[in-house]
Amino acid sequence: MGIPRITLGLELVDDEGDLVVVDSIDDEEQTVDLETDDGDSYSMTLRELRSKLRDGDFVAVDTETEESTADEVDSDVGG
Repeated sequence: MGIPRITLGLELVDDEGDLVVVDSIDDEEQTVDLETDDGDSYSMTLRELRSKLRDGDFVAVDTETEESTADEVDSDVGG
């Protein structure tokens, strides 16, 4: 299973089925800010987000079909 490229606006579904969107990425600090569908936001490291994607805790949303997919190419920031 590949990990999607982590970019601004990337839509993910967390393990509770809630939509979260990548709101900002700090390349220097290697952190990412995520915003939930209800307007809450939180931060985590890029490493932690990649781990959650690998473990299936987060699944990328295929914006072309609006369906979740975990089958993307890994070409991540700070890879």
